[in-house]
Amino acid sequence: MTRVLLTILIVSSLWGCRKMEIEPIPPSRNEDIFSTKQASVSDDAPINFNLKIEGIYTLTLFDPVSQQVVTRERIFGITGNNTFKLYTKALPTNQVYLLLQDENNNEIGKTLLVIK
Repeated sequence: MTRVLLTILIVSSLWGCRKMEIEPIPPSRNEDIFSTKQASVSDDAPINFNLKIEGIYTLTLFDPVSQQVVTRERIFGITGNNTFKLYTKALPTNQVYLLLQDENNNEIGKTLLVIK
């Protein structure tokens, strides 16, 4: 009986000393879209950006070649992280600039979006 208990104790201690497999956590997609000069996006993708103060902001998509506005939307932004859904299926080009401006048309952020 003592031998059985000793064997169980040894096996359980060896089992507990095995190497544990830890999977890495994938990087968060909640990073500010304006922290990079270029980003890849797909249809219905959430666009995240940080604001220092709340207020009315304008998000503008425009063609980098013709410099013509593709779409423009006014939003109410809150202090901190903001999320905006981007629908790309109707866009006429596979690259657009995303521009964020405050109420006084001051540029807050600008990045080139490559549509997947």
